[in-house]
Amino acid sequence: TWDEMWRRPFDRPDLVWRKDTQWNDQDIACAQSPDPKETIIIHTFGFGGSTGAELCLVSPIYTSGAVWFVSSVGGTDAAAPAGKSREAPLASLAQAQTNAAAGDVIVILVNHTESLGTKLTLSKAGLVILGEGMGTSRPTFNRTADVNLFDVTGAGIRLENLRFATDSAAGYTADRVLISAASCIVRGCYFAVGLADSVSPALAVASGVANLTIDGATQFVSSGTSRTATGFRGLALNGTTTDLELHDVTFDAGTYGWLSHAFNAAGAVTRLRAK
Repeated sequence: TWDEMWRRPFDRPDLVWRKDTQWNDQDIACAQSPDPKETIIIHTFGFGGSTGAELCLVSPIYTSGAVWFVSSVGGTDAAAPAGKSREAPLASLAQAQTNAAAGDVIVILVNHTESLGTKLTLSKAGLVILGEGMGTSRPTFNRTADVNLFDVTGAGIRLENLRFATDSAAGYTADRVLISAASCIVRGCYFAVGLADSVSPALAVASGVANLTIDGATQFVSSGTSRTATGFRGLALNGTTTDLELHDVTFDAGTYGWLSHAFNAAGAVTRLRAK
């Protein structure tokens, strides 16, 4: 039975498993625990991706929260529970952030594009945002106003395999992606830093942030037309930072280098680990 099949790997006789269906007739195992706050969901065929973030490719996969799907190609924004089906995704990450709860997973499908004219605040602690696709086909975000594209305020948020395009206009002063919460992860993301990004960094870290990890072949790439008209700054620490890990991170100066710095720290860094 389903109950017997899934109870064994967890060695949890207190859990009662049931069979459920979420999308495309996929079997999902859900655990009913004596603790009403505890939920374990097993996605027997994973999230259905074929390229992109590692968690999009593996199966089975275990989650403690809901999974939401996003695609600007055919998606439609609507209030929850809309967006829990890969076959009927939401159209925007903004809507997925609204629908999601802390600890949920958002899977953004290949060739998704999203332009934001207002700040998108990512406030749900433990939210995991995964991009499918490779290169320019991975989810791409850009801003059309002088605002933080992403303002990451929830602790433990993970951004993986996302692409951040250069600004659409010159002179924006707001940090493009701002992280101001502890224990966040930026993994395998691509930050394009072009001529328009003349006075703001691609990724900024607020003063006092701790336990930030940037890894997984994350790239900061500068491009421009001359030494005085090129990418401004890749990564900026806006103040003191504790326990910063940089693993497999590339700062690519392109042809003309960086107008300011590839990596700038405005305050002391306690325990910087880089490799």
